[in-house]
Amino acid sequence: MREADDVGLEHTEEIAVLAAQLRSRNVRERVRARRTLQRRGTEALPAMEDLLRAESLKKRKARPLRAACGTAIFSLFVLFQYYLTTPIAWGLIPIVGIWAVGLARMCAVTPAQVEAIRVLAALDDVRTVGPLLEALEWRDLATFTGVRTTAARALYRLLPRLRPEHADLLSDRQLACLYRLLRHHPSDDQTELVVALLGAVAQVGDARALAQLERMTRDNGGPLPRQRVRLTAQETLSQLRQRLDHTPGNLLRAASEAVSPNLLLRPATAAPVTDSHQLLRPSQTEQDT
Repeated sequence: MREADDVGLEHTEEIAVLAAQLRSRNVRERVRARRTLQRRGTEALPAMEDLLRAESLKKRKARPLRAACGTAIFSLFVLFQYYLTTPIAWGLIPIVGIWAVGLARMCAVTPAQVEAIRVLAALDDVRTVGPLLEALEWRDLATFTGVRTTAARALYRLLPRLRPEHADLLSDRQLACLYRLLRHHPSDDQTELVVALLGAVAQVGDARALAQLERMTRDNGGPLPRQRVRLTAQETLSQLRQRLDHTPGNLLRAASEAVSPNLLLRPATAAPVTDSHQLLRPSQTEQDT
């Protein structure tokens, strides 16, 4: 038993080392680590999820720096327009270019994110759907790595496999990402992906998707791909409503105005004052008798 635990610990440490190598500036080292992780299969899944979370956190922390860089570029551009006819304006051109390249590099996906998505796409496991959905929203401004194409191809295979019992595989943030992808689907050449996303909503979506699906069903006219999306959205809306109605947590749904449970049994504002002699008093017939 102890030997098995030692072997498992060694495998975990080795995978952690390989995941760290995905951050290397050496392209060959990253490729070797990625191929080794792909051969490890689902054992690499937790390490890739941790790596992607760490990279996302690092990029969120860099938001103030990106905002400052963008403000500096805008200021230099305004200054360039103001001194356009003077020699100083031509000296600002390389400065603006350097700042623009730096901003693009900060906004673009990192090499570690690209390699991690490639590993997850090769695993062919429904547990990778959440990170792959997030990868579709990444901006690949500087390196043109094709990470969004890689994620989309993997989702073509994985989304039809989702079932209602897989709802726990997607976090609230990833579900929100799924709904945004439906809202901003760019063109008709991605009809297959949109249809696959609608199929996933029918299986693992929640009540937040109802409004977006209703908007998609009202998209009348247009070419055949858009009509196909509209019909699929109608079917998805019907399936989602049926599934939510049969979910135990949705059997009793709240009314439009929520009533506080504290108001069901509420005390009187003041105790009524009544004469004790008037609590039981004879009727008029009894008095006449």
